[in-house]
Amino acid sequence: MRRSAVIDTARGLSLHDHVGWVFEQPADFRANAGQFLADGLAARERILYVGGAGTATPLGLDGLAAAIAGGQAEVTSIGQMYSAGEPIEPERQVDRFFEAADQALADGWTGLRIAADVTSLVRTDRQRAAWIRYEHLADAFIARRPVAGLCGFDRTVLDRTALAEATCPHAALTPGGSEFRLYATGGPAAELALAGEIDPDNRRVLAAVLRHARPAPRDGRLTVDATALAFVDHRGLALLAAYANRLGVTAVLRARAESVPKMIADLVPMGGLEVQVVSA
Repeated sequence: MRRSAVIDTARGLSLHDHVGWVFEQPADFRANAGQFLADGLAARERILYVGGAGTATPLGLDGLAAAIAGGQAEVTSIGQMYSAGEPIEPERQVDRFFEAADQALADGWTGLRIAADVTSLVRTDRQRAAWIRYEHLADAFIARRPVAGLCGFDRTVLDRTALAEATCPHAALTPGGSEFRLYATGGPAAELALAGEIDPDNRRVLAAVLRHARPAPRDGRLTVDATALAFVDHRGLALLAAYANRLGVTAVLRARAESVPKMIADLVPMGGLEVQVVSA
């Protein structure tokens, strides 16, 4: 099962984990990337480090040179991997991601693990719009295939809204990112999950993420696991209902009987939104 939480360590993360890592010093991200990638080396995964501006290699990663020589590791730059400074092409970039994961398996490794400082790719509104779509597609892939990702975001460069939008489509986050997460479950009961808190201060983030990620329904329903959604008000639920209405489908919220989402939906019924009660 993939990690879904607010975390403070890069150690112990596994395949299927997808983390938005907020940092203040590039060296701190490089050190945590080293820990994250070291676990991949030990598990015989292929590892890839994508450095941001001014960074060279992850820190504290013993055996990196030998792993590069043996084909288990690669170190590259944002410019080489993503065309830094320009909005990425989400579908094209995900195709490259698929190919790299398949090649890792074909070469005999157990999976693919990537750490990247992607700050330069989310600075502008246009960049973030493309990035959110890419992260949404990539997260669904990570949820189902033997892949793990650590995406770094420099909080000294990005403002609060930019950080929230860019980090929201990750199953796990460090403190300082979005206060809620919209991510793929990897399971059959629901395509998506919402976790954390959606309040008046961050509802615009939800609207932006839905608009740019464009989560797709299945069989006329957009099913969302809300069992880890601690708080949402009626306007937050209305955004989800409005998104489903625009697609001509129903948003189905899977929630516990005593949860805030269930109580709000009972008090303020909305067209396009249904609540499916699940056990604890």
